Amino acid sequence: MNKHINIEQAIKLTTNRKTTVDDLCKFIYSDIKDYQEERELHYLEQLKLEYGNVSKEEISEIASEQAQKIAQKVEKDIKKYSFQYAKDSIDVVLDAMNEKKFKTKKGSMNLLVLLSTLQEMNE
Repeated sequence: MNKHINIEQAIKLTTNRKTTVDDLCKFIYSDIKDYQEERELHYLEQLKLEYGNVSKEEISEIASEQAQKIAQKVEKDIKKYSFQYAKDSIDVVLDAMNEKKFKTKKGSMNLLVLLSTLQEMNE
């Protein structure tokens, strides 16, 4: 799980003239999706540990009861992660801009706009 954007990959994407805003969104979303999957597995493992000695009939009933709770926990975790990810990524992008690693200002600015939007959405 990445704590911030992969700056080398971001620079490559923003340098490529064929890269669209959709490509940048998908690039950022892939880290968030990975984190979501990690959190879902974490809560399912907790559920298995808590109800390990339960019959198959009972486990499906328990799972349906717990599904909403797990979804809410995952959503809360993703919101926190997305906010911190965006914040840390903005710092990384600004550092790369100061070091003149981006070939175009437009690419880095598009990336900053997307990350700022992600951060604001999760405040």
